[in-house]
Amino acid sequence: MRDRALGRLFFIDANVIDGSGAAHTATTVVVEGAHILAVGRGDAIPQPAADDIVHEMGGRTLMPGMVAGHAHLSYPNFDPDDLNSIDMDKPATYMAVIATKNAEATLKAGFTAAAGAGSVHQIDRMLKDLIRQGIIDGPRLLACGQDIMPTGGGMDLKPSWWQFGMTGLPLICDGPDEIRRAVRSQAKEGNDFIKIYPQGGHGVPDRGRMDMQQDEIEAAVSAGHDKGKLVRAHVVTKPAILACLKAGVDIIDHGDGMDDEVIEVMVKQGTYVLPSLYMASIAPQYYAPRGDTRSPRSRINQWFDSAAKKLARAQAAGVKMVIGDDFGTAITPHGDNGKELAVYVNQLGIPAMDVLGWATKNGAEMMRKGHEFGTIEAGKFADLLVVNGDPVADVALLADPANLAVVMQGGRFITNKLN
Repeated sequence: MRDRALGRLFFIDANVIDGSGAAHTATTVVVEGAHILAVGRGDAIPQPAADDIVHEMGGRTLMPGMVAGHAHLSYPNFDPDDLNSIDMDKPATYMAVIATKNAEATLKAGFTAAAGAGSVHQIDRMLKDLIRQGIIDGPRLLACGQDIMPTGGGMDLKPSWWQFGMTGLPLICDGPDEIRRAVRSQAKEGNDFIKIYPQGGHGVPDRGRMDMQQDEIEAAVSAGHDKGKLVRAHVVTKPAILACLKAGVDIIDHGDGMDDEVIEVMVKQGTYVLPSLYMASIAPQYYAPRGDTRSPRSRINQWFDSAAKKLARAQAAGVKMVIGDDFGTAITPHGDNGKELAVYVNQLGIPAMDVLGWATKNGAEMMRKGHEFGTIEAGKFADLLVVNGDPVADVALLADPANLAVVMQGGRFITNKLN
């Protein structure tokens, strides 16, 4: 673990991106203990005392730590053509150790918080405790357990003879009663998110239909909300998205089939959306040298083109977007998380300041933690990044952790290249 800075810490003459869509030049940010004490200029901030530490930013950018909104920290950078290797290829103890390394890599990439999107063996739940207790380094984590889906759903891939006392990432259950029981079990174990799989698609085997019925989706959402949990859903097509919105799902993962009708409902309900298009943008480059055109990888370009056309409209309409993709595959290893932002800016033309808001303020608010982090304001946790350069001018700077002079979490230096 890294030590918290002694005394107060002054970042002077910084270009501050505050997370709310505003930028401020020649600004000072003062950190005391785990929190931001003051932000401003001149008389609006205290003056350094003899025992304070002062860092001249010289025009470097200071911004909030980012939020990985779709975190699979237990994913072992697996071969995406072998989905069985996500969970039962190695013992649980092995995967837990790998997950601690993944958590550290994610944090050092500038992601000081993370929202779980599915894990096996309660690894998320244990990581959350270990990080909070200061035993390991990792993002502030809200945990998610197994993916809840029906028999024959998108990730129900294990053959029937694989019944030897262990369960994988999918938690298979059918009908509203079984699904309620599964949700309550996930809540009992201390998970913060309930993840449901109403259908496949977006990189998961797609049988061309919805796998969960409306009453099953509604049972999952009502049981989750009764326990104070957030419910997120892996959905792709318009009918499946609308079914989830009707049930009151909080977070739509992927949502490739958004259209104007869907967007209108999302805005009205305040639903969060994670378009997660980084993998789709680079996977063709990964597979092309191998001459691999197997389904579903041959449809990757279709995911991207279909979803990309909708994002600018959704953003303009006020849909709450958050970044986060399926990091933890051989294509998208943990620690590469910052590469996702450039897809939306450089390939889809969405303003960098907006996408930076997806990665900070929106992510924190999706986690219901906007009062604690996500923007640079007095009283919030000092979860901060110092960037060598201006990510508004070149958001791709955030793709390489080498461009992060500082990663700070709760007033502790995780990375410090200022000295």
